[in-house]
Amino acid sequence: MNILRETMIWNGCEDKNQYVDFFATFKTKTHEKIVVNISCDNIFTFYVNGATAGFGSCQNFPAAKQYYTFD
Repeated sequence: MNILRETMIWNGCEDKNQYVDFFATFKTKTHEKIVVNISCDNIFTFYVNGATAGFGSCQNFPAAKQYYTFD
């Protein structure tokens, strides 16, 4: 199984008060299980091959980071 490590991303923007899209492309073997963990400080929608695969909203408390897991 390929494991992509968590990364804090912001698309090179200095102003964090805006909507941005993040993209990742990777290949996997047929029938290999993929798990995606998403954490953010607001609402999000997660797409796979253009189809909605999940959505939610996270709180951004410094001592208690929340994340959603999709497989």
